[in-house]
Amino acid sequence: MVVDGASPSLASRGRAVLDVAVRWGLPALWLLWAALGWWTAPRQVDAAELERDLAAGRVVTWQRAEGWNDREFLWARQQPEPRANPQGEVFTWTVPNGQTRYATVDPIVGSLSDGDPYAPRLGTADRWWSGQGLTHRLVDVLGWLGGALALGWLVVLVAGPAPASGTRWFWWWMGLLPFGLGVLAWVDREWWRRGQRPAHERYTGWFGFGCLVGLGIVVSLLLYLLRAVLGGWIVPV
Repeated sequence: MVVDGASPSLASRGRAVLDVAVRWGLPALWLLWAALGWWTAPRQVDAAELERDLAAGRVVTWQRAEGWNDREFLWARQQPEPRANPQGEVFTWTVPNGQTRYATVDPIVGSLSDGDPYAPRLGTADRWWSGQGLTHRLVDVLGWLGGALALGWLVVLVAGPAPASGTRWFWWWMGLLPFGLGVLAWVDREWWRRGQRPAHERYTGWFGFGCLVGLGIVVSLLLYLLRAVLGGWIVPV
């Protein structure tokens, strides 16, 4: 015999599932997205590295370019795409382990009638836009992970429980911090420490906007310093 009220209601079960999904699911998704993004991020090397990869047949796809085009949804950055230019001085290529490399080489001056001087040594390598190789498959996964993470946070922020330490607008602006750092802060303060009563009035949207600007500058400077100290291989662009 089931006593009335003894079993959890559907609503309470839903809240329990949501709690687990936000507290554990979003951080796990972020960690996977961040690790995959770090691995596939373009890394600048010298022309000698290009020569070694060509000699060893490690070039899977390639493209001459004149720079990079960012692709992102909110902060959920995918791997940048090379801005194709057949005569460009940026030579970008992918290797079998799923990474992307690029080097500055001599641009092609004049007619392309003789083709790219690197072409004879590219073997069976495909053009970048062919989408062949592990790197491009990982980048596709990266896009899905980033989109799911950003969308999941946005849906819960808008339709979920009202935040306690700041307004929804505050967390909207904070959530736009680079690399999803604001989303992690939201998970920590509003879900892991949800029962702790804040010792202040709820932060407003204007305060959140100011934090976005200020902390965004701090994160950019910190990233620049880390790249200068550790190098572009550890801290890629």
